[in-house]
Amino acid sequence: MKNSWNSSADRGKIVALLMFKNEELNIPTFMGNILPFVDLVLGYDDHSTDSSIPKFLENGGSLIEFVPTAVWANGGENQIRQALLNEGRKLGGEYFIVLDCDESFSAEFSLSILKYLKSLQSGQSLQLNWVNLWGSELEFCSGNSIWQPSYRDFIFRDHLALSYGSGGLHSFGRAPKATTDFGFLKVSENDGVVLHSQFINWEAVQLKQAWYRLQEWLYSTQSMYAINKKYKITLEKNVETLPLPIHWLPKFMFQSPENSNATLNDWRLGEVLRIIDEHGIEEFKKLDIWTSNTMSSIWRQHFSRAPRPSRWMGVREFAGYCLWYLRKTGKLK
Repeated sequence: MKNSWNSSADRGKIVALLMFKNEELNIPTFMGNILPFVDLVLGYDDHSTDSSIPKFLENGGSLIEFVPTAVWANGGENQIRQALLNEGRKLGGEYFIVLDCDESFSAEFSLSILKYLKSLQSGQSLQLNWVNLWGSELEFCSGNSIWQPSYRDFIFRDHLALSYGSGGLHSFGRAPKATTDFGFLKVSENDGVVLHSQFINWEAVQLKQAWYRLQEWLYSTQSMYAINKKYKITLEKNVETLPLPIHWLPKFMFQSPENSNATLNDWRLGEVLRIIDEHGIEEFKKLDIWTSNTMSSIWRQHFSRAPRPSRWMGVREFAGYCLWYLRKTGKLK
């Protein structure tokens, strides 16, 4: 795989690490956008039932073989990320890029990435503004929105002290951590951003977030209150949007939301229905997952009354609230 802007002999090998499951629609776009930035794309397939694997391979990716010892939602995700990193290290990777299939660098970042990589010290990460597209591949959430752009780690220069450790779903960012804080550098918006296409299709994203919540409840020790609080932001749909600046456009555009079968054909719908059938809908009635059209339809097949999400705190949340209240009122210094 030839990098379009420089040789790995001059600046160290750049490796992209990708986890995916049933992403046949997104993989060609992802690969087309990431290849100009890297020397190698390492991928882990999480039991896809569509054509994700052949599309990944035919577009230049390389798969790793790995069997996590924990379920994906309770430690498996971190094990997979660590396995990808370990394989990348074996192949001589010095810089690592971690994006999801529904993300892309803006095309102009190819003009400045080398400058930033040269400035990175071992162990440091590179932060880019994470821009959420909304309702269209040409609109994004403005700075006045709850989903406003925010800086996140997407690239890091390797150090053997870095590790993904252990923990539940989304317990780590994209970059691994170490006991030593190596610090980070920020990429100017004028040089590049990361575009996130998840919210182009509202129904599809609500189904995805419902699947996350169901797993959190089944495989973690969090209360329903904590899970609802953690994912509350994903229910916000009244946001201010702005046209995407031309210089932010990726090389290959994301899928548009016009496909009416996008949700019906989403593999997560099958997973959600399987989990509900296996455990009973009563198990999940207080999870705040029933507001979208798709999930509301599932609810109405079982109940006539509206769902009432859990407002009760778990022991840890209640103890934390009491501590916060005592400090706020000055009763605890």
